[in-house]
Amino acid sequence: VSYVSLARHWLEGRPDLAISGTWSPLFVWLLAALIGVAGEVPVALRLAMAASGLAFLLACLAIYRRVDDRRIARLAAVLTAAFAALFTGTLVTPDLLSAALFLYGFHVFLRHGLADVRGALAAGALFGLAFLAKSVMLPVAVGSLVVLA
Repeated sequence: VSYVSLARHWLEGRPDLAISGTWSPLFVWLLAALIGVAGEVPVALRLAMAASGLAFLLACLAIYRRVDDRRIARLAAVLTAAFAALFTGTLVTPDLLSAALFLYGFHVFLRHGLADVRGALAAGALFGLAFLAKSVMLPVAVGSLVVLA
């Protein structure tokens, strides 16, 4: 409910009311755009979650392609698909969107490393978007990079 009211404030041009203690403006912006397109809130909510679930699944598949053991990668892909479908169909939350952006940023980082400036900037931009989707992704991204370094 709070995401819907925040999205409506953005659509009404009232950003002063759209700012809240729940820091996930990227999901709210996505929801606002989808409310504007779909017109109906329930449809927009399902579309936002479907887009988040699809992004999560694609990011997971990008990571799984880097796994050497194909059996483990296939099993993980099936479990991820089931989790994304279950999560997408029952909840309205920015968690899948933030995880998708983080995982894809992590994929870009693993693929390019810090030596490639464009890869590092792309990974950083994706981590920044993940932060806009859910604020906990900032310490998660920094901690992950420190552990890998």
